[in-house]
Amino acid sequence: ALDGSAYAALWAPAGSTGNSQVRYRAVQGPEVGRTRLLVEGRDLTPPSFDPEGWVWTAPAANPGWVLAARPGNRPVRVTAPRLRGHRVISLRVSWDGARAVAVIRDGGRIRLVAMAVGRSPDHTPLRLSKPFDLLGDLVSARDAVWADSRTVVVLGRRRQGVEQPLRVEVGGQCDPVGEVAGAG
Repeated sequence: ALDGSAYAALWAPAGSTGNSQVRYRAVQGPEVGRTRLLVEGRDLTPPSFDPEGWVWTAPAANPGWVLAARPGNRPVRVTAPRLRGHRVISLRVSWDGARAVAVIRDGGRIRLVAMAVGRSPDHTPLRLSKPFDLLGDLVSARDAVWADSRTVVVLGRRRQGVEQPLRVEVGGQCDPVGEVAGAG
């Protein structure tokens, strides 16, 4: 199995058509220049890499599962029953591959949620745990990414604020990025 750094070096995003495909192009190694289709579906979220070499995406109109794929393997459906019926805007797997964070629309409400990743003994993704909210007063969000092993940055707006990058410690506090960095 490739570790995340080797995987990212071998494959680069090659784009998609209308968010219906996740394709990657080899940028080094024996398959340089070759494009591979990893996942095909309707209205997929942008891809996220994990350290085990899996590329993750989710159908935006969520049926209760997300997809994970690796070159040479068929995509696997990772069960996520608590996402069923929600609109997934963004899905990102943590750097250690143990957690995922998602921006979802739950009815008229926007939520930033974290979930544990359950895997088989050979590290194949199997399920996402029950999501827990990271920011209860979020009213809009476009994307979220992992800044480090415990911190997520979400581009969003809280009830009493403007849209800005917000740094959220999983299980901890939330600060506007500019204030944390001393710029605001």
